[in-house]
Amino acid sequence: MGDFNARVGVEQTNTTGGTVGNHSIDKQNQNGRQLIDFCLFNSFIITNTFFPHKAVHQGTWSHSTTKQWHMLDYILVNRKFRSSVQDVRAHRGATDGIGTYHRLLRAKIRLHLKCRRKTEKKYWLRLDHSKLTDNCLVSAFQIDLANENKDIRQHEYWEELSIDIENAVKVHDPTTAFQIIRRLRGNGQSINHIPVQDKNGLTLTNSKDQLNRWKEYFDEMLNVDTTINEQVLQQIPSPTVDDEELSRQDAVPTLDEVVKAIGQIKNKKAPGKDDVPAELLKAGGHYIAEWLHESIRDVWEQEVMVKEWTEAIIIRLYKNKGDKRICDDYRGISLLDVAGKIFARIILNRIQALRDRKLMEEQAGFRSRRSTMDQIFILKMVMERSREFNQPLHMCFIDLKKAYDSVNRKTLWRVCRAYGLSQKIVRMVQLLYEDTSAQIRIDYDVSESFAMNTGVRQGCILSPILFNVYIDYIMKKVIQQANVQGVTLSYRLGDF
Repeated sequence: MGDFNARVGVEQTNTTGGTVGNHSIDKQNQNGRQLIDFCLFNSFIITNTFFPHKAVHQGTWSHSTTKQWHMLDYILVNRKFRSSVQDVRAHRGATDGIGTYHRLLRAKIRLHLKCRRKTEKKYWLRLDHSKLTDNCLVSAFQIDLANENKDIRQHEYWEELSIDIENAVKVHDPTTAFQIIRRLRGNGQSINHIPVQDKNGLTLTNSKDQLNRWKEYFDEMLNVDTTINEQVLQQIPSPTVDDEELSRQDAVPTLDEVVKAIGQIKNKKAPGKDDVPAELLKAGGHYIAEWLHESIRDVWEQEVMVKEWTEAIIIRLYKNKGDKRICDDYRGISLLDVAGKIFARIILNRIQALRDRKLMEEQAGFRSRRSTMDQIFILKMVMERSREFNQPLHMCFIDLKKAYDSVNRKTLWRVCRAYGLSQKIVRMVQLLYEDTSAQIRIDYDVSESFAMNTGVRQGCILSPILFNVYIDYIMKKVIQQANVQGVTLSYRLGDF
């Protein structure tokens, strides 16, 4: 309750999800929009606007020049107490003589509180021992005993956590205490029902409008205008692949490769549009493997992709920073059909070793047995040596915004050929990227389909290796053209 200096406006009554009633006045201003957003986010309603009164009983503040009354003071209550508010109105004359242009605002509230007392009936428990002769009942009894022990162990687990938190607070270690609390809290609030803003900053509360806004956002993000100089394309070297390697890459996938790829697909991952999880394909055994092998062989030989393998369902993940109502503070995860993932895994298994031989030694991203710790160690060592020998050191950190989505596909195919991938392999990857489309899913609502014409696919197992090859070629060209010498570290055997 207070002076919010905001005009919520009469034009917002039908677009605020019940936050503003039908009896508002004035024209909305910027503060009014912010107040509505605040109420939507916190499940408040603006009670002044829900009750019909004369104009003199609605205005709460008078302009000193125009003498016109406006509604600037509000009483906000939680949406669940709407039925308890019986009336809200302004009173003339109640503030006369105290030097204010505001009127007294009064709310009439009647809380509906009930205290229910339950009387427990006592029963004499009689055990029917004869039922223990039934094997099914005995098995159920044993399961109940196991669950009872589980509940006891769970209670002990919570007791131990409580003691750990108390001990951390006693020794003035809030970091440990909050780490335990955050671990118990999990991911926090669901994002499915949070209002989202459109391009102009207007909050959308209707589920259909929100779905269309997310479709618009991802459509723009996954279709980035990229231009490439044809002269640059011509500078990409021609591939040099020996006949043995070419034969290995071009061979039709075998049944053993399909079985291996099925085993490599991770469990407990969300399925794609067909809603078939990896566990189901694995449980199908040899029959499913043969069926998949036949489909993959047809794609390989006829070069016609299964349409469902190019379709994706996009779900949103909050980045845990920024405003939850702004689309830019989310990232999309593409859910792809598992059968298409198996096809991509077969291609990955064939080209992974070749990729590792071609990439620069400095590249550690998405490579086996390498991590950021290796890069941090090297960077720390370079800094220490530069300081020891009093040598200048310059470092450049680049944040590639929407890197996956900005890759020019035409250039990517040329670079892949230059890195030793056969024409057949590149063609198979191209088939996965031709006519790709996606839909946005929020709860059980799905948007209309839209095309994805640029970048590498989010959620595809081939995307990291394709991006590695792409960025590796760019870095090699930068080093070559800029004549970057880097830092050379020399050691003697006696230093170790």
